[in-house]
Amino acid sequence: MPAGRYVDIRGFYALLTMVLACVLAGTAVAHAAETESAEDYYRLVLARMAGLPQPSLVSYDVIVRATGATFYVSRDPQSGEAEFGFSVGPALGDTSQWWPVLVRTRDNMTSVLLDSMRAVTRYPALNATWGGIDSWMRFGMQDATPAPVPAPLAPVDAPAARLPVIAVVRSLDPGIYRVSDGGRTRCADKTPARLLHLVARENPSQHPATDIGIQTSTQTVCTIRFELERSDLVDRNGYVELYIAQVGSYYLVHRSEIAFDAGPRLGRQHVRLFLDYARIEFPMDAPPDAFATPASELKQ
Repeated sequence: MPAGRYVDIRGFYALLTMVLACVLAGTAVAHAAETESAEDYYRLVLARMAGLPQPSLVSYDVIVRATGATFYVSRDPQSGEAEFGFSVGPALGDTSQWWPVLVRTRDNMTSVLLDSMRAVTRYPALNATWGGIDSWMRFGMQDATPAPVPAPLAPVDAPAARLPVIAVVRSLDPGIYRVSDGGRTRCADKTPARLLHLVARENPSQHPATDIGIQTSTQTVCTIRFELERSDLVDRNGYVELYIAQVGSYYLVHRSEIAFDAGPRLGRQHVRLFLDYARIEFPMDAPPDAFATPASELKQ
């Protein structure tokens, strides 16, 4: 056999051996992640998420599509605060609205543009940051405006310009939930994920998370699902599912799904809403008076 041909075959087998080794190593890592205790894995993922940065400012368009309802945003003329509500009924069919939004993460304040007016709020539905996730889980569909969430303190030796980090302890702390393995699943972008089931150790109405999806390749949260507490609006089968993805250097909600059966006074209509957060950008500065309270009308 010619020497050159022998070298090619030997090189081929060396390459094949290396490829097989990489595949086996990757399989071993994936297997280790799957066999690790669900609670240990949950703690590991939350610790990783808590160290990730979040933007100081983020802007995007909120696009709301609804079935069996109209979701509206208005502005209180005296306080300048945004007000939210639903019109529910079978005759409404499918509806769609959109609003430009700016979020300041240090105090969880959201500024929404309504025609020629700005309105400010901390209502979670328009907030695609982790502050919004926290408020969703703690306040759900309640009308009460959540209190500001203070930004976490940076270490003394950290640079002054360091970005704030994701705060997940308040609403997702491992001590709050019993965690069990839900097997394999997929994120919204179809990448492999591991599903964890959560059951509140106590006060389930205050700790409503039921499922969380972890993207296995990055060990980051890609879905969170939680139940909605029953109220005059939500009669039963109420839940919110948040789809989280990396946008630039940050992890944000890129889509939300809200579903519930309305109360008897509203005809027990089944309502579904899909909120998409589009054209996400990270401005350096906010427009003048964007977060002023009370919000003032924009000058023409």
